[in-house]
Amino acid sequence: MASWWYLEGETKVGPSDTDNFIQTIKTKPLSADTFVWTSGYDDWKTLGNIPEFASYLRQEEMPPPLPKMPPPAPKNDAVSPVSLEKIPVSEPDTVKDNAPVTKHLPQAGNWRRFFARTLDLLLIMPILTVVSSFTLSYHFIGFSAWISESGSNTAFNLLLFPVGLLIECLIYKLFKSTPGKALFGLQVLDYNQKKISPDSYAGRNFSVWKSAYAFGLPLFNIGTMANQYSSVRKSGKTTYDQKLGFTVVKSKPNIFKATIAIVLFVAGLFGIVIMSKVNTGVANPHYYDKVRAEAKSNSAKPFLAPAKFKEWQNPVTKFTANLDSNWMIKYSQAEGRTVVNFEHKYIPNAYIMLAYENVTPSDIDFEVYAKRLDQTLSDTFSPSGNGKFSIENGHDVYTIFGKMNNNDDVLYGMQLYYTGSKIWRVITFYKDFSFFDKNVVSARNAIISTLK
Repeated sequence: MASWWYLEGETKVGPSDTDNFIQTIKTKPLSADTFVWTSGYDDWKTLGNIPEFASYLRQEEMPPPLPKMPPPAPKNDAVSPVSLEKIPVSEPDTVKDNAPVTKHLPQAGNWRRFFARTLDLLLIMPILTVVSSFTLSYHFIGFSAWISESGSNTAFNLLLFPVGLLIECLIYKLFKSTPGKALFGLQVLDYNQKKISPDSYAGRNFSVWKSAYAFGLPLFNIGTMANQYSSVRKSGKTTYDQKLGFTVVKSKPNIFKATIAIVLFVAGLFGIVIMSKVNTGVANPHYYDKVRAEAKSNSAKPFLAPAKFKEWQNPVTKFTANLDSNWMIKYSQAEGRTVVNFEHKYIPNAYIMLAYENVTPSDIDFEVYAKRLDQTLSDTFSPSGNGKFSIENGHDVYTIFGKMNNNDDVLYGMQLYYTGSKIWRVITFYKDFSFFDKNVVSARNAIISTLK
């Protein structure tokens, strides 16, 4: 059944089926000069030129013809007849056939749409992935181990993808566009040639996730994207835009914007490399070969499981503290003094070493001692800057960060605590973010609480 549209001023009204449209003609009433459109028309037609509706037009009694009079002289400010080209025409809500798009807002093709969408995702996803990885590693035991598993990185990104689309919606709400669309000159318009609302944009992004990306399912999304590509080639619209009644239009290319887009594109690709490093490089695969074997044998490979704590006693001060039971503790002797080594089962490259040196308070200058120790350890450690002196719980503290000379990938953080008769060394060896992992921070603070 045909669907009819008509213009009321510059507003498009419809669609209506034939019976309802006839009632509109009778009750409105519509004049013979009313512009009408339906599927199959190349352009708008006046109602009086459509035979099937002519009999329903209200016939008004007309006065007799004017008497013969000389025609009036033409005026310079005469108003020209209304041209259809000046009436902004959008597209009716139909999937099979669409009204023509206005000449000054041409529809965007596949490739410009593709690069705009890709640029938005390149700017959002690496940051989202890094922040999410760090947050989960900080709060949950074993996340770094899980993300190092084969296939986990891909699964994690699939889970984050709809979150990225939501962030894109937030950007659109704040700026009425996204970086990709702004730089590539794209706009998403409704029937009235106005930018769609943030709520409509969110609904459209859900349709993109479902109809173009197939919820991120591999292989399926190849088919759905091919289907959308074909739809744009044939009709200028994706299937979801046809159903939602939206149109993606483009403006003229801008060299300055194109240059910025290329720079951001390269930056986004670089961000993906960093993202991969963070997700898989944060965990040492060789280290986790041992962890996976142990977890498999013990049937205890935690991911979101809460930590269990055990009491640990400082062998020198005899003070106790609660430590995560996943910390493995080993004791050794160096020059007659006890050295304690802590290694976590599931957090990659996280080691804490506790040692001490007996001193005579009257003979020691803590700042001189700290600087001299830096020089003594220079063959093993390379500081990344000057150390910092502070006071914590009434004790003098010296903190310095750096990296191992024989392995640039391993970093360290050393803290010296002067308790009067002893200077304690708490050295954390770590890689990437593990120094700030919640479990590492908690263990280090627990160990320090026994230094009295």
